[in-house]
Amino acid sequence: MAYTAPNRGLIRPWDLRKNRYVHRKAVMTVSGTTASAHVTIPGPGRLIAIQYGKVSTGPEVYANATSGALVIKADSADGVQIWTDGDLSSAQDGPVALGTTAVDEARGATAATDGFSGGFPVRGGVALSISSGTAAEVIVVDMLFRLCTYAQVRLRPTGSAGSATDTVTLNLGNAGVLAALAIDFGASVPATADLTIYADDASAGTALFTSTNSATDLAPSLLGAPGKDEAIGATAATDGTECGNMFKKKLLVKIAQGDPFTTAGNDTLVELWIDD
Repeated sequence: MAYTAPNRGLIRPWDLRKNRYVHRKAVMTVSGTTASAHVTIPGPGRLIAIQYGKVSTGPEVYANATSGALVIKADSADGVQIWTDGDLSSAQDGPVALGTTAVDEARGATAATDGFSGGFPVRGGVALSISSGTAAEVIVVDMLFRLCTYAQVRLRPTGSAGSATDTVTLNLGNAGVLAALAIDFGASVPATADLTIYADDASAGTALFTSTNSATDLAPSLLGAPGKDEAIGATAATDGTECGNMFKKKLLVKIAQGDPFTTAGNDTLVELWIDD
């Protein structure tokens, strides 16, 4: 397993903090040809911007390295690779916004017309490594994270095989946006399973996300939906967007057409990254 899910169902890492944005700096000295580092943040969030290069004439001056490749993985050295630059001979001297694969409200690929929040969803930090570097060079990586409310929902359906259901209500008590999610279906969940996330009400609320007839896991992914520009036209690839998957007070996560929960293989874990 490439990560360990937090052991709390609801985490608000920003509760006791003034700011929801967290800066982390990794400073790595190449030994031989390699280097590594691990940084943590107070809780789940999204890595939304990065700036890096060789230490130069000052703490904020980024120079080209002689050689090297940079890899960043989510949460641990065994986690999912979320960033790579195969040639550090060109410094990223200036913050660059990051984004990763997103899915729309029907689990399809997002289009230019969809708005979605950027960054890479992580649960507690990132692991960095350098290969093919030049001995004794010092590489610095500045990272900006946005802390998110993180919710973990386990679905354990009841009923008959192929038609068992379960609904979990996540009462957040305030408005927010569902920005990213991940799904881990149990090994015995049937391929007919439907998973839906509703805003505020399971019958009258908006379906923010639907996965139909699938028991295929979904890696942490940003969530988008059709967006509009300043003239109510469809957003374009040239427009900057945030996801608008809003809810007023709660989210409801439902699975249908499943098998009844008799073993761990029939449960489903849903992880949610929420901006609220």
